[in-house]
Amino acid sequence: MGEKRFWQGIKAYTRTYWGKSVTTKDFQASMEKASGEDLSAFFARWVYLTKE
Repeated sequence: MGEKRFWQGIKAYTRTYWGKSVTTKDFQASMEKASGEDLSAFFARWVYLTKE
């Protein structure tokens, strides 16, 4: 994903959801949009702790 895209995703996420309730799926969607990649395998392994 790279550092630049990571910080773009964080910036977009915090601006979009400032003051709102969020889910991990919201964060994943923001990071996927910023990176242009499917991050489901990463989130499954490192966030949801499953073996995808």
